[in-house]
Amino acid sequence: MIDEFATEPLSQEIVDAVFATPEFVPHPLSSERRVAQERERFEEAVAETAGWERAVLITYRPSIGTTSWRQRYFVENRWRSGGHDLPEKLENYGEEFTRGLAADAYPVNLVLAADRATRTVRHFAFTGPAGHKWNWWSLVDDDPEFVLGTLFGDDVQPAERDDWLQLDIEHQGLAGRIARRHGSPERLIVVDEVPDPRGGLRVVAEATPGDEPQWVEVSELEVAGIYPIEHETGTCGDEFVGSWRMRTWQYSEIELESGDGGDDWLDGRNVDGRLRPSSDAAPVSVPGEVILTIRPDATFFELLTPDTGIEILDVADGHIGSPFHGYLDIVDGRTYVFAHELERGGARNEARYDLDPEIVEELHLDGDTLTRVQNMVHDGLYATRYVMVYDRTSSPLP
Repeated sequence: MIDEFATEPLSQEIVDAVFATPEFVPHPLSSERRVAQERERFEEAVAETAGWERAVLITYRPSIGTTSWRQRYFVENRWRSGGHDLPEKLENYGEEFTRGLAADAYPVNLVLAADRATRTVRHFAFTGPAGHKWNWWSLVDDDPEFVLGTLFGDDVQPAERDDWLQLDIEHQGLAGRIARRHGSPERLIVVDEVPDPRGGLRVVAEATPGDEPQWVEVSELEVAGIYPIEHETGTCGDEFVGSWRMRTWQYSEIELESGDGGDDWLDGRNVDGRLRPSSDAAPVSVPGEVILTIRPDATFFELLTPDTGIEILDVADGHIGSPFHGYLDIVDGRTYVFAHELERGGARNEARYDLDPEIVEELHLDGDTLTRVQNMVHDGLYATRYVMVYDRTSSPLP
């Protein structure tokens, strides 16, 4: 396992790509409306970071075959986000560098640290326990002075933290965050992105990141730089309250006729009111644990073991594969799933998100079996549906 190292010098082609003016490249299947929205966001992001002095580009790869680029730009004495896509040459560089790495070398963070004044780019790779410190920009966002010291050779020390917050079971994006046990001054690095079904996560001491990670309950930890969990509340029948374990899932996809709009697909019901099936294929068993817990105030949270193989769509940001926390509410006698972060409704149905994709998500209860249906329409043309079946693992309210 590599802890930390500076790599061989970069080619001039990669250096030029780092300093190149960003170009907008629309997705070939996006609608005109979607392209216009993406272009506007792109131009705003480029304008915010114009004239940057230093840049940090990180490609985070949690496992073989996965990747996610993030970038931050130092402008007018503070770090700013970069919301635009990076040149294809940089994407290819990440692929080439990680090709051949063993599975136990992951997660890997490849870091490019660029200085405009000298037009130089330093190249680092962080992996193993040291890699967790760079996941999701925890240091760039929370301790930028230390980032400057680490990547650019500035003589600075990590800042003293005064923003500790009690960790909640619903917090996400935790890998790399700085944590501590209640009453302890020892700084810890969080290893896991989210708490597991047992209600805890793994940490390592910041001073000895090569040690074996230790499992700690969420209730014992404070984490720096996170925000309090805020909830909407809704309504649902008492019979929904409790914990549910996902047993199977199905997926289907069709292409809609031009002008269809997908209203019937999003509704997810036949004319007789029954749930429509996902597909003719047999249900797929869930290899790990995916636990859905519904509270009496109709809020809910999910916990899952890593690498379950199940694709769960978080309607809050369209992200596939992470836990989704939200609330339930009843619309026209049917129980729907909503995200805390988004305004409900639209011109056609207050159970619908008028986004891209458009989403309607419903729960249906039959005894101790809960069926969850996610109906989606992408670009007004492609329709997808997930049907997930859960078994009850704890009793509802008396």
